[in-house]
Amino acid sequence: MPAEKGGPAVEATTGPEAAGRLAADLVAAYTAQLGAYREWLALARQAQEHLRSDDVDEFLRVHARKEAVASRLQNMEDKVHACRRGLAHFVGVDEPTLTHLQEAAAQLPDPAYLAAVADLPALLDQLRAVMQELQAVEETTEHLLRERLLSLRAHISQTQMARRASRAYHAHPPAG
Repeated sequence: MPAEKGGPAVEATTGPEAAGRLAADLVAAYTAQLGAYREWLALARQAQEHLRSDDVDEFLRVHARKEAVASRLQNMEDKVHACRRGLAHFVGVDEPTLTHLQEAAAQLPDPAYLAAVADLPALLDQLRAVMQELQAVEETTEHLLRERLLSLRAHISQTQMARRASRAYHAHPPAG
């Protein structure tokens, strides 16, 4: 039975070479994620610098760019999950991990599969390192924002107290 227009044939998703294509697609998806996380990290550093220099307008512009990257990352995450779901059929588990993919290499001698799985450990290590660094930068930025908010609240309180004191001083004493 032929595949629907634009859709893959059943043989293409279950044949011996399908695992290699899916594993290569998984590597490509993780590679794209790595690039996006590196972009996010660079933007997070820029945002932090703008915050430190009190350039709130530029901080907000960079923050909007970070949110656009986060949106792209969601689409990339969907691709990763689709590849992992596809590989589940070949490795025999619903949520295949790197270990499952590596163990399945003995039953899947496809050179494309073997090459892709061999690339995954280093790629995942890089991804993990960038995400950890990003988390540290974002935590520092959050701390800076909290400090700025507390300072702003204190300033507002002092301003309100000064206004009240001024009004009380200038108010006419009640008639005796």
